[in-house]
Amino acid sequence: MKKLTSALLVLTLCVVCVFSVFALAACKNSKAITFEICDDESNAVRAFQLLEAKGVISKEAEGKNYPVTDDGKLNISEASKSWVNKAGTVKVTLVAENLLVPSMGDYDYALLPCNTAYTGKISADKRAEVENDPVQVSGKANVLAARKNDYANDAAYKQKIDALTNVLLSAEVSAYFKDKYLGAMTCDSSTQIDLRETKDATVNGNGTEIKVCASDTPHAEVLNGSVKALLADKGYDLKVTVLDWTLQNDAVANGEYDANYFQHIPYLETYTGKTSLFAACKVHYEPLGIYYGKATEWKFK
Repeated sequence: MKKLTSALLVLTLCVVCVFSVFALAACKNSKAITFEICDDESNAVRAFQLLEAKGVISKEAEGKNYPVTDDGKLNISEASKSWVNKAGTVKVTLVAENLLVPSMGDYDYALLPCNTAYTGKISADKRAEVENDPVQVSGKANVLAARKNDYANDAAYKQKIDALTNVLLSAEVSAYFKDKYLGAMTCDSSTQIDLRETKDATVNGNGTEIKVCASDTPHAEVLNGSVKALLADKGYDLKVTVLDWTLQNDAVANGEYDANYFQHIPYLETYTGKTSLFAACKVHYEPLGIYYGKATEWKFK
């Protein structure tokens, strides 16, 4: 009888211990601050890097648990779709891009690509933090790309590129970005950077046509919504074609278009066509932002 009683006591203690472990884990997870991020690898890696930059997670503290590998790959299994830091104080869930905005109320914070914030009508005043490292902003600002040799040797072509560049660097274009995209995109002195060796003033175009291919949002929208009218005032007729980004550099190199607007310099530098392209200016940057979900204040420094 004593042996049976002892066995039951041991069993009871084991059950209590098991439930205590689960209760402790549940309690630990319930206190975690929650984030949702986009589930495609490129945006997810970028999101984790932003969380580290803003003091939410630490690569040093996480060690092998850190969610990004040394070569910039996601260190999370496809099946799990979530990551918890060692301390159990931060939980990050990977969510499909089209569900990020509808799911914001389920998480303390949401990391939204700027186009997602814009199309979801989430304004910048709901943003707790944003990618704002000056080197990153300047280094990956989107550029106007044109043919290098023609710009150096064809006066008429240079005149068109100069006119377009001067408008893209204007305060009017900066204001258009701010108003149109609710502050989600950056277009100011940190991104509007003239890269030309010679900075010629705009001369009247007398009806000269400028053909540009671009991605849809925000590039073609900005060209049609702001740049077109500003160039018309200076005698130029801007024609904008929305084109798949994989085709745009070849299309400019082959002379189908005068310039394109869709890429940053690191991507432009990978172009290997026979006709060299160059960046005439930097225009805007599309930052990833941390937006309030359930939380009403930023809990990190």
